[in-house]
Amino acid sequence: MTSITPLISDTELYALIMRKEKDGFDYLYDRYCSLLYGLTLQSLCLKKYLDEIIELTFINICNAIHLYPGQQMKLNIWIISVLIQTIKDYLDSKNINYTFISGNFPLFIFRLQEEESVSLAHISDTGAVMISV
Repeated sequence: MTSITPLISDTELYALIMRKEKDGFDYLYDRYCSLLYGLTLQSLCLKKYLDEIIELTFINICNAIHLYPGQQMKLNIWIISVLIQTIKDYLDSKNINYTFISGNFPLFIFRLQEEESVSLAHISDTGAVMISV
């Protein structure tokens, strides 16, 4: 059976999260999970880190909700900024070099600067070694 989450305002959601109520986290997840997954997936290089980044983002949102500036910023904009910072912190913690490219907000891309690797692909029928870089 599918449950329908009632609509609540950003102010109400903020209050629930501040009080550390489970309903607050549930509403937060229901409302923003798809958005965060979609924005993170647009950086295809982050696919293998996706689940961990999203989990850390929700933890960071709940831990830093007291820093949300309220009427000065929409909640979804603040949440996206937490996502971007979480990705940066995550990549830094893994010693992964990246380039952050900001488009028209909220669009962004993280390009990972991975080391080039050389591997033997196969030996051709003529005996030549084919390598990919």
